[in-house]
Amino acid sequence: MSNLSFILANLTRRLWLRAALFSVLSVATTIFAFAIDPLVAHYLSLQIPRAATETMLNILASSMLAVTTFSLSTMISGFSAATSNVTPRATPLVTEDRTAQNAISIFLGSFLFGVTSLVLMNLGVFGEKGSFALFVVTVVIMLWIVVTFLHWMDHLAALVRVDVTTARVERACLDAFAKWLKHPHFGGRPTEEWEPAQGFAVTGAAQGYVQHVDVGIIEAVAARNDTVIRLIVVPGSYVHSRMMVMESRDALDDGEMERLVEALTIADRRHFSNDPRFGMIVLAEVASRALSPAINDPGTAIAALAAGTRLLANWIEVSSEKVTSEPLHPHVYAPGLNADDLFDDLIRPIARDGAGLLEVAIRLQKMLGVLALAGDGAHAALARKHADAALERSLEALSLPEDKALLQEVARDAVPKTVP
Repeated sequence: MSNLSFILANLTRRLWLRAALFSVLSVATTIFAFAIDPLVAHYLSLQIPRAATETMLNILASSMLAVTTFSLSTMISGFSAATSNVTPRATPLVTEDRTAQNAISIFLGSFLFGVTSLVLMNLGVFGEKGSFALFVVTVVIMLWIVVTFLHWMDHLAALVRVDVTTARVERACLDAFAKWLKHPHFGGRPTEEWEPAQGFAVTGAAQGYVQHVDVGIIEAVAARNDTVIRLIVVPGSYVHSRMMVMESRDALDDGEMERLVEALTIADRRHFSNDPRFGMIVLAEVASRALSPAINDPGTAIAALAAGTRLLANWIEVSSEKVTSEPLHPHVYAPGLNADDLFDDLIRPIARDGAGLLEVAIRLQKMLGVLALAGDGAHAALARKHADAALERSLEALSLPEDKALLQEVARDAVPKTVP
């Protein structure tokens, strides 16, 4: 994906853009009704009293602004709930909720349609007898509002629920994993195959988190200069101007160096779309917050752990399959996802914060057993290491001998020492 495509994809998720498009559409609808009115009047002899249309438009103009304000207040409540009950890092997923954005945009657009149509009617644009086309369009918009409002009411119950927000995080993380599974090394070659012992460093990136890498730009620069380039950073990496972000086998001029740095989209926060580790971190934060004494909700922590386990197990299963294909960007060497980092991001915080809760400790051992068997035991040793560390934490935190004995028994059976 190019930088432009990444920016446009993020732009389409913004509430203000969707609301602006619906506002423009509402004004265009009024103009459309005016344009086809002579044609409709020519073929149809129906007459609609001006008062009938004006009454409906008055209702739209007077009520839709209040409904829009109510919907915005509900969304703000959802943001607050996501921040306090889940994690602030999940708030962008709530703001990008399509149902909420569509509802607010439709309500705002209907308000502008009502105001615009009333102004044009009072200016005499539609004549004194009334407009059949405007009446029909107004009826259609009112029916659309009713359907949208019913859907919005049904959606409100799910907007602020912790489990729904957790599911949003899981879906976002699943999409990020899918991109890495499709192109494990950004479509380039594995970093392990990098041969030059010492290359020329590429620095000068802005300070912040890498959100996206346009590998097409890197490939073009490398091919143009008949060289190969090693990408060092990945989405989620924190970079600064003195940090080496890439390495070129051959020297490049300043213009090409700047072009390589431009391949990185850098911002002040991490983004879900290309960063599976960020999804793992957010799921762990959901679990840690649920395990805090103020909330004390082990069920939510277990649900977040289960979501992370599903994601990791699927990634292990698919990535363990040997796929041989020519790289899309043969001049680029790039790292892949690191299993150690992914396990640390998800398992360690939950093992630390849930050590003193027997039900969480047991579930953690069982989930690590699932990960140990995934991909024919591709990461069994790593799962075993985390299981042993989590068991040690829990044995120190638990006070009853019965609880310790039960956990030790579960740990022996959950995570195998060896995988056949």
